[in-house]
Parts: sequence; C-alpha cells; structure tokens
Amino acid sequence: LAHYPQDQSVLRAADRLGILIWQETPDVNFIHVSKEYTENASTALREMIYQYYNHPSIILWGFMNEILLRHGIGRRFNHMSEAGYDQQVVDLARKLNQIAHTLDPTRKTTIALDRNLLYDKIGLSDVTDVVGWNLYNGWYYPMYDKSGINLFGHFLDEQHRNHPKRVLIVSEYGAGCDTRIHTVHPEAF
Repeated sequence: LAHYPQDQSVLRAADRLGILIWQETPDVNFIHVSKEYTENASTALREMIYQYYNHPSIILWGFMNEILLRHGIGRRFNHMSEAGYDQQVVDLARKLNQIAHTLDPTRKTTIALDRNLLYDKIGLSDVTDVVGWNLYNGWYYPMYDKSGINLFGHFLDEQHRNHPKRVLIVSEYGAGCDTRIHTVHPEAF
C-alpha cells in the first residue's frame, strides 16, 4: 500500500483475504532538512503504527519511497552539499527505523529504492531490515542490453552477490507485466 497509510477498510479486507501488506508513510522523493520535517515524519510513523498495529496483514513498516529520486532538488532545496544532504537522509532513516522497532519489535522495517546505486554508496540501503527495489525495466529503461542480457534479473543478481545477507524484494515493477504498454526500447516521458 505504497506512499501513505490506507483506510482501515483496506486493511480489514487484507486481513480477511490473507493479503500481506507493506504499510508506508508519505516521505517520497526528497526530504526537507529541518526539525519540523523530522518531527512530522516521526509523528506520521508513530501514528501509523499506533493506528494499524493490530492488523495481522501488515508485515512491513515502510518509510521513505525513492527518497533520492529527486536528489539534486533535495540538495538545492536544502542549500546543502551532496555529502551533507546524504548524511541528513541517512540520519533521518536511522531515526525512523529506531522508532518503528521501538514501537513494534515484531515487524520488519523497509524502504523503497529506485535503481540509483547512491543508496548503497551512502549506506541508506543498509538501514532497514528489508530493501525494496522499484525497478521499471521495459518502461523507463531497457529490459535487455545489446547482448540480450535481462537487466532486471542482472540487477537483482548483482545486488544479491554484493550484499548476500541483505533481504530484498521487488516493491514496484515496470511495464513488462502489461504487454499493452511493453517495449524493448522504452523512451521515458
């Protein structure tokens, strides 16, 4: 249930149907570095856990979705160097991760990452228990390279090889599942 907590009726239906849920707060694309933003993100996470804790369908508490997708905008918006901004993002993720584990030590935490390897470089992909990759091969970027290698599988295999103990899932995926909009040579936007 990406990007923000859903109505209780959705969770009740998931509980009844046995659907597993990743419940997520609305921190998307970049952060605002401020005491107020941190407090708001922390409060949103706390309230989400308090409100939805008793739903057995929830297996993951999520925060931050593709938080580096607008990395340059985030740095400029906050008037910060790349290293300074990156550290603030990681620090906020650690704080949110701690809150989630304190309020609910029985469930795992997660964040959704886009294909940018900066998540690994700055250590953000090591903060949570599970890493979700939003991969859009065949939509925003190619499914195959020129030699025919499936880039979707190659990326996941490389992640597993480089981080064998990391739990990862594919949290969003591209047009490959819908043949009406599939292409081997996508053109983004």
